Amino acid sequence: MAKKATKIETINAIIEKYGISGEDKAFLDHEAEMIAKRNQYKSDKPSKKQVANEALAETLLGLIEEGVCYTATDLAGMLGTDPDTEKPYSAQKVSALLRKLKDTGAVVSGTIKRRTYFGRPGAQFEGVVLG
Repeated sequence: MAKKATKIETINAIIEKYGISGEDKAFLDHEAEMIAKRNQYKSDKPSKKQVANEALAETLLGLIEEGVCYTATDLAGMLGTDPDTEKPYSAQKVSALLRKLKDTGAVVSGTIKRRTYFGRPGAQFEGVVLG
């Protein structure tokens, strides 16, 4: 599958293909600059949700005891309720955060009878080392 062109690439391709010049080119160049500036601002600062998820991931890491393995459902129950929605955290959200922690190496996982368990590196569950 071909890579989809960005808006800036599309604007530049239009300018080149149709030989646009003068005021029209200046307008399109200005639009491309505005898009680039907006994209730069977005990438510089994490969103409110990203900051909240980072804090939640740190809380999850604090809940995982050394040598103990947990399922995402277990950890979701331990987290309690989301202060924004006042609903319990879902196992799906917790699982996504645990996958990110696993990618950083802070948590390891293993599957036993179709259930995925998470723990600190070196943790064991029923004799099976996670990793």
